[in-house]
Amino acid sequence: MNEQATYHTKHMLHLIDRYPLGKEDPDPFVRHLYETAESCDNPFSQIMGEYAGNPVGIEFRQSDGERWAFVLPDASEPGRFRVQYFDSRGFSGHFTHNDLVAAVEDMVRSGYRVKDIGALDRLSETRQWAAGIESSDLITRLNSGKIDFAEFATEQQAIAKKYALA
Repeated sequence: MNEQATYHTKHMLHLIDRYPLGKEDPDPFVRHLYETAESCDNPFSQIMGEYAGNPVGIEFRQSDGERWAFVLPDASEPGRFRVQYFDSRGFSGHFTHNDLVAAVEDMVRSGYRVKDIGALDRLSETRQWAAGIESSDLITRLNSGKIDFAEFATEQQAIAKKYALA
């Protein structure tokens, strides 16, 4: 018989170690701690279990459907993993962790729990995404001193006009 591995967040593992009676503990505060921890532990366990502990590259969105994230190996820091965030306008940031489990736990704790496979492909084909990527490049040029604010403003208006977003 094939047994599925059980996955828990670091917080839940700490509770299990410290209070092994779980929600059957006579202390109401301990029961409260378990109930609170389950709000993150349950979706984390489901995601990790569904992908045998390796949900790399699977997109998840927040319940509002406006923001997404996925976990991948960090190319700039070998051996580490990053949570990559994006929305309809492009990539919006990332956060690097020492291991895959910590990255997935952070993604889930941040509210990215609804599986949405193909979201990145769908969004990257839109005008809004293209405009966002160009704007992001423009911001990078401004922040690195390659252009001044007047040039930035002029080019940002041109991007909005190009994609009919103004």
